[in-house]
Amino acid sequence: MLFSIMAILAIVFLAGSFFLPKSYSVKRTTLMDAPDAIIYNNIANFNNFYQWNLWAKMEALVKVNFQEHRYSQTTHMNAKGQKPDLVK
Repeated sequence: MLFSIMAILAIVFLAGSFFLPKSYSVKRTTLMDAPDAIIYNNIANFNNFYQWNLWAKMEALVKVNFQEHRYSQTTHMNAKGQKPDLVK
């Protein structure tokens, strides 16, 4: 009896898997109610990183190094944290 129930469940799961999409995506957006210049200043200048970045708030001991060329495409940031499960 138990074997037949498990076999039926396995068949249902297997058959159901053919109806699932081949891929999926997860998307998260945030509405920033501020002028463009303020948003750009906070994102382009890594010195403002801790004011807006939620990851830095979740892991207070993160070590962040900036190679800063303020407001430039060549600005780089490296971070090393203690909680590797936050980023996968």
